[in-house]
Amino acid sequence: MVLDPSSIGTRQEFSQQLTLARERAGLTVRDVANLVQIPFSTLGGYFSGRHLPPVKPRNLLQDILGACGIIDPIQAEEWFQALSRVRRAPGKRPASAPVPYRGLSSFQVEDAEWFFGRESLTEALVQRIAERRLLVLVGPSGSGKSSVLRAGLIPALKSGALPGADAWDVALFTPGERPLDRLAEHVGADLLVVDQFEEVFTGGADEADREKFLNALVARPAVICLRADFYPHALRYRSLIPALQDLQIPVGPMNEEELRSAIEEPARKAHLDLQEGLVELILRDLAPTNRGTEAAHDPGALPLFSHALLSTWEHSSRNQLTIADYQETGGIRGAVARTAEIVYHGFDAAQQRLARQILLRLVHVAEDTGDTRRRASLDEMYLLDGDVHEVLDSFIAHRLITIETEQVEIAHEALLMAWPRLREWIDADRAGLRTHRLLTAAAEVWRESERDPGTLYRGSRLSVASEWAAEPSHADGLNHLERDFLDASVEHEFAEVRASKRRTRRLQQMLAALVVLVLVASLTTVYALRQGNIAAEQRDVAVSRQLAVTAQKLRRSDLALAAQLSLVAYRTAHTAEARASVLESSPLPGVTRMISSGTVLQAVAVSGNVLATSGADRKIRLWNLAAAGRPALAGGPLTGHAETVFSLAFRPTGDVLASGSGDRTVRLWKIGPQGSASVLSAPLPATGTVYSVAFSPDGRVLAAGASDGSIRFWDVTSPDRPVALGEPVAAAIGAVQSVAFSPDGRVLAAGSADRTVRLWSVADPRHVVPIAPPIRGAGKTVYSVAFSPDGRTLAAASGDTTVRLWDLTRPRRPVLRGSPLKGPASWVNSVAFSPDGQWLAAASSDSNLWIWDLDSGRATLPLPHPGPVTGVVFAGADAITSAGDGAARRWRLPEPRLTGAQAPIFSVAFGTGNHVLTAVSSDDTARLWNVSDFRRPVPLGPVITHAGGSSPASGAAALTPDARTLAVGTVDGAVQLWDVTSPDRPRPDPLRLTGPGRNIESIAFSPDGQTLAVGGDDSKLWLWNLSDVEHPSLLGAPISDFRNYVYSPVFSPDGRILAAGSADGTARLWDVSNPWRPVSLGGPLTGHGGYVLMVAFSPDGHVLATAGADDLVRLWDIRDPRRPALIGRPLTGARDYVYSLAFNHNGEILTATDGNGEVLTWNVSDPRRPVLLATLAASDQAVFADAYDTGTDVLVTSGADHVVRVWDTDVERVAADICAITGTAITATEWRQYVPDKAYDPPCTNRT
Repeated sequence: MVLDPSSIGTRQEFSQQLTLARERAGLTVRDVANLVQIPFSTLGGYFSGRHLPPVKPRNLLQDILGACGIIDPIQAEEWFQALSRVRRAPGKRPASAPVPYRGLSSFQVEDAEWFFGRESLTEALVQRIAERRLLVLVGPSGSGKSSVLRAGLIPALKSGALPGADAWDVALFTPGERPLDRLAEHVGADLLVVDQFEEVFTGGADEADREKFLNALVARPAVICLRADFYPHALRYRSLIPALQDLQIPVGPMNEEELRSAIEEPARKAHLDLQEGLVELILRDLAPTNRGTEAAHDPGALPLFSHALLSTWEHSSRNQLTIADYQETGGIRGAVARTAEIVYHGFDAAQQRLARQILLRLVHVAEDTGDTRRRASLDEMYLLDGDVHEVLDSFIAHRLITIETEQVEIAHEALLMAWPRLREWIDADRAGLRTHRLLTAAAEVWRESERDPGTLYRGSRLSVASEWAAEPSHADGLNHLERDFLDASVEHEFAEVRASKRRTRRLQQMLAALVVLVLVASLTTVYALRQGNIAAEQRDVAVSRQLAVTAQKLRRSDLALAAQLSLVAYRTAHTAEARASVLESSPLPGVTRMISSGTVLQAVAVSGNVLATSGADRKIRLWNLAAAGRPALAGGPLTGHAETVFSLAFRPTGDVLASGSGDRTVRLWKIGPQGSASVLSAPLPATGTVYSVAFSPDGRVLAAGASDGSIRFWDVTSPDRPVALGEPVAAAIGAVQSVAFSPDGRVLAAGSADRTVRLWSVADPRHVVPIAPPIRGAGKTVYSVAFSPDGRTLAAASGDTTVRLWDLTRPRRPVLRGSPLKGPASWVNSVAFSPDGQWLAAASSDSNLWIWDLDSGRATLPLPHPGPVTGVVFAGADAITSAGDGAARRWRLPEPRLTGAQAPIFSVAFGTGNHVLTAVSSDDTARLWNVSDFRRPVPLGPVITHAGGSSPASGAAALTPDARTLAVGTVDGAVQLWDVTSPDRPRPDPLRLTGPGRNIESIAFSPDGQTLAVGGDDSKLWLWNLSDVEHPSLLGAPISDFRNYVYSPVFSPDGRILAAGSADGTARLWDVSNPWRPVSLGGPLTGHGGYVLMVAFSPDGHVLATAGADDLVRLWDIRDPRRPALIGRPLTGARDYVYSLAFNHNGEILTATDGNGEVLTWNVSDPRRPVLLATLAASDQAVFADAYDTGTDVLVTSGADHVVRVWDTDVERVAADICAITGTAITATEWRQYVPDKAYDPPCTNRT
């Protein structure tokens, strides 16, 4: 017999060929089972022909073939094709015959040629898609929504039914358990198509993630497919209401003509005859129970109809479908149940029990809506006991279950009602099924957290789950993970009970002794009161800690709300976690939140102290920004537009506001100095959605770009009597998304959906003419254009996630300036230059505001939002954004996170009392800032490049107390001195300090700035005299007491003692009163279990702190430096090497940084009893350096993430700053979501 998979046409032939491949490899069935880890009985069925391997996942057959020696991809593909042929041919016709009907499965994109009957609905969808907004396709289960999207809409777009749509990137997905993750996979798509949208409400996403997903989605062109019984759920979310009101497309029943088409056209295409009378019989069986309707069938009947057609085709022979074939399958009502029963009765008793377990896992049992399908992972199924492969395979072969990308689900929800046996199983224990699904989800969380005990069940949840699992029928349905989770929960609960009993016994013994000594009644009362207070305190502590965790998570998306939750946590209980949460707000940009509406904001504009916002609710709101941090709404919203207001612009004088809308009009509003407003004129007409409006710099001309590709101009010298200027300009092939005037008013730039930017001469706005060919380069729609303040640079933001800068020094010949600015992960919706032209801000649909330093072309850290960022403008130095969550935000810039370095920053240092900060990076650069306003650090002078001089900088550096001299260590053992007396003109000293010969690890100046100590990899400590900085001299021979690298030399506050640590595991002290002759003080300080990386003196010089590779900090009493004494036990809390130590100005606080990215603070006012105050999450990478500004509580840290952070460590001052700028207080709705256990009590009063 020849091994030839291309000859396979039947199931038996497939098994014979597979057996031949196994025998040629010299393997038994058990050998193959051991190699591929598939149960022997399942694999035996494949080789005997009793059943077939599933087509998906492909790796199953691939593993079997590989075990049999078939590893060539071409040969393997022949086997996959053979398996597909055999699976498609359960009846009597040839395996190569096409399958004309799809059964319970939805039509897919590749099935478009077989999809008939929904042409009218598909055409309506395509027409609405042209509006590029969120559409909602609503219909009952079984109405064919998914098929319309997959086999109707998407192929129509790809075939050019809508001009330009054939080039779109269309992303089709279902929300699943993690809708945000699914959305993030398609950030660059031109159109999102979201099937089974109800999973947003039934899946595992928490409320915060659900809100963020919805806010992000509504800002994108998208079509969502919603089951009608989940319509009330959708109405609970304000972001969806505009689409549900105005952009809803119902999927109703098909009429008789459409049903005939769905039966006859696939048959015709497959060359099948239909027996006379068959179509009429099917239509009669399908007829609705209410004959008074025009619909030809009941809602939800289409899957039964489709399955009956498929079953009839499978049962028929050759080229005709007959009435007898149809009736033998059970007809419309019985075909699904008949198929399911055939599969079920093909199992043995054990497999039938397993089939019940599998199917019930694929059902989401609802309380207030119909039951739905649940998608489950193959992993979840394979953790069950029994022949999972064979049972799944049979259901998949009969199209009752589908499998895709390692996920399993019931083919259609119609099965839940059409198969009586499954309906009985569901109804028999609905509450139990809900308990089981909660248990499944909890067990999965436990596994993902690496079996963290904190995620185990306890209390009432454990009691309910244990009681449910005690029944044998329920216990059999648990998989291995769920059993392990329950067992671990029970064991953990027992351990806590035993511990509680021990505590109770001790308390009882104590009470018994007290009874003998005092009056029982009074002490019992006191004890009870005290225990009540303790319980309340413990509750507050638990709530405080939980809120701190919540705030930390929120910080990734909503800094203003996270800061308020931090305050709630701290005011509930002064836990270390809450204190850390408050302090973690300090190195982040201050942000003022202004909640405008519950719908997506589309635009912002600002003039002086007046801010305008607009969006999907069709209203414009004005805010008075005169009181910093306390924005106030100026009256009620401005109404009049009938659709979303996409664009806003103030006239330069600030007295007129223009707005452009989807209602195809532009409106003009008179604005008073405090934000009062009134209508100026009748709406100005346009012939498409107005996406952008802009005033000329002199305020006399208004331009508007629209979706029909036109730009219109009006003379608004008298804004109450605007006059159209000439005819509309045909400016682009697609929609004009953005228009902007150059600062001199002579040029207008327009960005368009045709991926171009066009420049127009508007010197005479009645006769607008192009001045250059279209500027190309953008990969997708150009959503925003902006001129720099000097007019020489044009920024263009695109849907390809980049911003391009064009040099317009010669406007007729634009030149691309450098590479596109990158960073955003999704569309860039808006760009704006800062007034000084140094910064460019970009609002992106990736939910971030991106800001680039145009001198370096590098982005700062992105500023997060809860939803897509739709607009950005500058108000002085601050940036103001609009976003998909319905809020505007004002960002305080510059911010206290200092970026620009391209490598780890190993050193930060302050001068004394002058607030000058320096940071030196291993990228051979140094930077200086003035941090007198530590919330807005200001750069001092240019970046110092080649900081190490003729050799690269090692990262070690120090600044003299007067901030006039900077010393930078190098990798070759030299020290380069810089004169930074004038930071704008830093000057290197021509004479480098040499001697060490190997990498410099650290540098320190004495308090008077006249002595420099240098430690490095040569195991020596070098001292230089810098009393004459232009003529430095080496102070004798280097100190050679260490046996390995020397780290962190530091002088005592009076300059008389020098301390340093070493890789030899010790620290040492020297008397350097005479730096020419250093004298060792006592022996080495020992005890650390590795490198001593850092030492630090307290401000009074009485305490020395040491730390290093053993993750511990030790305190030493050095009042007698010849006899240092260890104080108490080591300070713990660090989870990696401790790289840096610093005392605050009064010595009460000690700060340490570690390799885990954390900053730890202890109160060491009594060094014998140090108290851990907070562990601050500074970075996801190591933090190498920290330093306090002299005489303040301002702390600076830096590390491996290339960022310098400026912290305020005074928790009350940070709290006051949060409230000073917070803007809109936490709302009652937000409070119920995040603080459900406490009465509504916003932490900041008098907020908007």
